[in-house]
Amino acid sequence: MAPLADFTGPNYIDDWIAHLDSLWPERELIRQHLVEAIAVWQETTSLQAISLLELGVGNGKLALDILHRLQAHTTHLSYMAVDINGDLLHAALAEIHRGLPACATTALLGDLNDPAILRDQPQMDLVFSLQTLHDLHGLVALRGVYEALYQLLSPGGLLVNADFIVPFEKDDASNPRRFPVDVHHSILEELGFTEFTSQTEGKLACMTARR
Repeated sequence: MAPLADFTGPNYIDDWIAHLDSLWPERELIRQHLVEAIAVWQETTSLQAISLLELGVGNGKLALDILHRLQAHTTHLSYMAVDINGDLLHAALAEIHRGLPACATTALLGDLNDPAILRDQPQMDLVFSLQTLHDLHGLVALRGVYEALYQLLSPGGLLVNADFIVPFEKDDASNPRRFPVDVHHSILEELGFTEFTSQTEGKLACMTARR
């Protein structure tokens, strides 16, 4: 897998996303599961204003798709993106501004390995992530993010994490970063999340839980 830094040119972020899609074709199905899980959640909530948090961003197209789905049933949407890469944050928010100018947006530059960056943020109704949390420094860091999200989410709020659930050959076996579904389920349940679900496609799973 080539990192973002290996790509250049005016469309380098889109080229990087296309590269990821070519490596893992199941990403498209996982994206569909992620968006549909959010649509199902929205059918069960009476919220007229919904705040979203995306952990790790790509080119903003996934977030824009989700926002378009939500806007038909809400009066106000706000979106916050967290990423360690400022260029990705800029690109994602620019995509949303073009496609949904009325949406309030916020960028938070920071490393999720320090979940303290999620403290003192506005309460969120929905948190989602695609292929991001495996980049954390291991199980302790993953649990720290999940714990911070439990505090950040509003009651009844939804967490959707779509990520790798099988190890890669290059992974450090003494400090794994890609965990099976039951590990995620166990951590989330221990923290107080409920209604856990998962859908698996290839090496990826779309996992949901409610606050």
